[in-house]
Amino acid sequence: MHCAVGIDLGTTNSTVAICRNGAPETISVDGQSFMPSVVSFRPDGSFWVGRSAKGRMLINPENTVFLSKRAMGDRTKFYELHHKRITPVNIAAILLKRLIEDAGNFLCEEVSAAVIAVPSHFTESQKEDTKKAGQEAGLSTLRLIQEPTAAAIACGLETEKDQTILVYGLGGGTFDVSILQVCGNQYTAKAVGGDPHLGGDAFDQEIIQWAAARFREESNIDILADQDRKFKIAQQRLREAAGKAKMALSEKESAVIQIPDFLGRTLNLEITLSQYNELIEPYIRRTIAGVRKLLDQAGLTMEQIDQIILAGGSTKNRLVHELLVQNLKAPRMTGNVEEMVAHGAAMAAWHLFGADGESPPLKITDVTAHSIGCPARPSPFLMTTGHFGKSIP
Repeated sequence: MHCAVGIDLGTTNSTVAICRNGAPETISVDGQSFMPSVVSFRPDGSFWVGRSAKGRMLINPENTVFLSKRAMGDRTKFYELHHKRITPVNIAAILLKRLIEDAGNFLCEEVSAAVIAVPSHFTESQKEDTKKAGQEAGLSTLRLIQEPTAAAIACGLETEKDQTILVYGLGGGTFDVSILQVCGNQYTAKAVGGDPHLGGDAFDQEIIQWAAARFREESNIDILADQDRKFKIAQQRLREAAGKAKMALSEKESAVIQIPDFLGRTLNLEITLSQYNELIEPYIRRTIAGVRKLLDQAGLTMEQIDQIILAGGSTKNRLVHELLVQNLKAPRMTGNVEEMVAHGAAMAAWHLFGADGESPPLKITDVTAHSIGCPARPSPFLMTTGHFGKSIP
């Protein structure tokens, strides 16, 4: 037997889900609900994927690839790894193959098709590269679905009530926002926008910069300036510690960054929630400014938005909630924000591949970001509005 799954091929983490009888379910990879989007290469050309590859970032950073999704669509980009050229499409294919292999083992049947979620501001070349990666992984890509649309589908909206919703998606590496009209089982994107360089990774970087500055004051060592191998390893250890501190600060008032034997010293710092919020507030205000610009471009006011839906792990940040309430409106509190995109993609796959015909057809109309490029550095907010696009039942 063959089955279809939904995949959230994320910048920092990826998730795969299955929908059975209309109910989505996350499939674990290495016992976890998500897999780090990391690949690390051995000299013989074989590789580690996911959690094991992320561990290699500490000891072999020069042959470990992460955040490669940002380079999708850039045909000039490649990674020189053990004298071999590896493209972002190759990396995406490796990640997809691992996801469907684990899904197949879990389901005890072959996974042959998938709906893959992509950011709403992905260009045609980025979408084309995503499809190529699926083909390289041995997948039939049923369709690409915009991440905010997938999140809306997974949210379990009252489909008998026509409504206009705003999906605020803040993940590990990307900010994505869409305004959607929901009418019955039809989801129509009216305006999309986002920033491919704004997400939880930027929050990590702020903690890293903060910790490195304090370490420099104590030791007179600039850990970020030196590219020697031992410094690269120390930088990766600091990155890992910063990520853990960020997660702790989503629930606690402070977090400890502690690394023994850190370049011959011990790094032991405490960062408070107020210090952290001060570091990341400009990024969150950028997302809110982007939402307002998108509303203006769509000719809508916040009063015309029935609800805000959150998607992506970085929306668990408490400052995100506070600033949304202060500047826009209180968001709808849903289930697991990290898994919503994969669940929505799985539901779309079920409708396209395995639904019994009794459920009403799912209709999705996307707005295509025709002229938006994939910038090499942090960019202004990217937006597209309109009623064009293709409706796919």
